[in-house]
Amino acid sequence: MECHCISYGCRGAIKTKRTVFNHSEKDKKLQDNVQARQGDASLPQESGFKFWPSKSELIPLFDGSPKSVQKEIARKIETFCDNNGHTKDSLDRAIHDYQQDIVQPNNFPSSLRNAKKLVGKYLLPTDTYESCINDCCLFRKISDDKDYRKLLKCPVCGEDRYVSEGSKIARKRITYIRLKEQLQKRFGEANLAKIIHAGDAQMKSPDGILRDFKDGQAWQKWFSTGCFQGSDPSGAVPLGFSTDGLNPNKNPHIQKSLWPVFLSFLAMKGKYRHILGIGLALVSIIPGWKRAEPKSLYPVLELMVDELLELTGSTMFNAYVNAPVEVKVSILHSVCDIPATAKVYSLAGQNALRACPYCDEVGIHSKILCKTIHQTNRTYLDMDHPLRKPDPRFPNGDRCFSVPPQRIDPENEIQARTDYEDLQKKTHKKAQLKQTGFAGHYPFERDPFHVRIDQSTVDAMHTPADVTETVLNTITGNVDNFDKVKQHEVDCGRIRNPRIIPLSSKSGQNAKPKPRKIQRKSESDKATSAPVTKVVYPKAPWELSDSDKKEADRVALSISYPPAVDLDQDTYFTKPKLLKTKMDRILKV
Repeated sequence: MECHCISYGCRGAIKTKRTVFNHSEKDKKLQDNVQARQGDASLPQESGFKFWPSKSELIPLFDGSPKSVQKEIARKIETFCDNNGHTKDSLDRAIHDYQQDIVQPNNFPSSLRNAKKLVGKYLLPTDTYESCINDCCLFRKISDDKDYRKLLKCPVCGEDRYVSEGSKIARKRITYIRLKEQLQKRFGEANLAKIIHAGDAQMKSPDGILRDFKDGQAWQKWFSTGCFQGSDPSGAVPLGFSTDGLNPNKNPHIQKSLWPVFLSFLAMKGKYRHILGIGLALVSIIPGWKRAEPKSLYPVLELMVDELLELTGSTMFNAYVNAPVEVKVSILHSVCDIPATAKVYSLAGQNALRACPYCDEVGIHSKILCKTIHQTNRTYLDMDHPLRKPDPRFPNGDRCFSVPPQRIDPENEIQARTDYEDLQKKTHKKAQLKQTGFAGHYPFERDPFHVRIDQSTVDAMHTPADVTETVLNTITGNVDNFDKVKQHEVDCGRIRNPRIIPLSSKSGQNAKPKPRKIQRKSESDKATSAPVTKVVYPKAPWELSDSDKKEADRVALSISYPPAVDLDQDTYFTKPKLLKTKMDRILKV
């Protein structure tokens, strides 16, 4: 049976009858508790929002039915949201067919439009803004000297706002869900306000064990000397930020990029923090233009920062303490992958020479691999460490005297961003970006307590795949550009004296020619054409021979994994493809 419970978040998963019954009983207790709180006269609903209709507002599905119309509509909307291949037309047909299939007469609406009228007051209001197709700006009033509401062209790139002259149909629209209403809805319901309550945000782990980031020193510092210093705990709202690009289509060949922007309530416990609607607040979904991803996220981020600054210091009713409280809202932490981090914070990106957003290390560009290489792998060792001595197994083989890179100074970073924006020519900006790794300013800098280095973390979800799979394939020689990797090792001095041998004519006759386009050559080109040769590289220090792979497999087969780790022993070195099939398990570990 399909289970649509709220308590465990099954979302239509197939469960046994007994499990579905237990989950439904849990939902009934939760709903009764919520309705009892909402029906209590001692808890005034000053927020103007309701989490769920009271018993008097519930409409029975039909006479004598224990089900309500509102709950069945919520189930239909939940099924629609969980299946990204559904459209509004399919949802409208599903509602119409359900109304025809149940007992007649009934109170269930016959269309999506009528269903919205019944549950509209329980939904969050949204704002729609018209946007430039190049994501330069939103056509809204930012300040008195920046009022873009009546413009017909983008003030930055000059692109048309509407599809045609005289039309009022915008070429691109962005929907924004205000955080104020989302906070009011959570604070106005006593049970949600209790979960989101920041009173225990300053509590430390009793045994000193780091189980959550709230047990760390950085979290305690935010409440002792940061933006929440001296604030009422019931009104403190520490937020986390996250965004990433995704393709909503099931068919990967249909490319379309969407960037959802999420805010998480960090004061909650971990089991509630990542539940959409309770611990996660969807602020906006930034669409790309046609098949390309959005060029900039700043118009929406500026709108979000404007609202955060406006909410800080305002008064909001908290149903848990049954009193109005002064609200302080601030983004204390952000987690994005490397491309999204570069987009949000105006960084150079992972392929730049100054790719690290936290230190001043400068990489080396490899023309052969078309990548930035970081060869300072002995930098963090002690100066008298034996591995710092001359060793041909390391790049260049000389003694390593390098010191660890220095942490980026926030004041120097701000100055570098200001210098970048002061430049006029694109070539000068490109040179400045290459030298410092920073582009212009970004919206989060308007928060007076924002420090990017301390409050941003690069998401490491791709690290197990990149580190484990890529390294394993490289040392076993199962990569497409293996010759290029070895040629780069020659340039680094770790591989010496490669041999160039001509291919025999016999092998050339037996080899099957690859189909290629016929190109005409002049007589001079035919006379000067070089013979076909092949470069034979010596074995690299990190390269595994066939005997080394067998020995590595012998060690891998002897590893005993704990019961909680869903991995088994296998020959991963002679058969690296086996590891790719188990990459999901490694990510969970």
